[in-house]
Amino acid sequence: MTSKTPQPKSFKPKVSSNKKMNSNLSDQTNLGSSLNSNSDYSFDSKDSEVIVKAINPNSALRVGFILSVALAVIFVVMTAILWIVLNSVSFFTHILSFISTSGISDSSFDLGNFISFPKILALSIIIAVINVVVFTLLSFLFAHIYNISAKLVGGLKVKIKI
Repeated sequence: MTSKTPQPKSFKPKVSSNKKMNSNLSDQTNLGSSLNSNSDYSFDSKDSEVIVKAINPNSALRVGFILSVALAVIFVVMTAILWIVLNSVSFFTHILSFISTSGISDSSFDLGNFISFPKILALSIIIAVINVVVFTLLSFLFAHIYNISAKLVGGLKVKIKI
């Protein structure tokens, strides 16, 4: 007689019926305890732990750029909306009349021309472009700083619930 050696169970469930699939899945989850008792990985739990040992600086640069462009668009749109709302309640005319009646105004500088919509929008676009450049470079720099510190302390342990 030939003895059959037990074959390791496959992690791929066979889909023939629901009861059979559920029994196969329960067999697979119990397989984790028989694989290696000294292993840190357990198939029984619903939590997984991952250690992030390094961040690719190029991917951090790309993600930082995309996020900073999205924030720049939000900043410019919110500046335009804020200016439109403040202008519709005649906030700027009240401020200009207060400055002219209080005697603070200087004849060489006209604040009314400076608070115009195109100039405020241009200023917000300039600030947004500067923020895009700074935020993108900082994300690249922080990825390198994280990689250096992860070499020293071993990385960041992240627990994921499944």
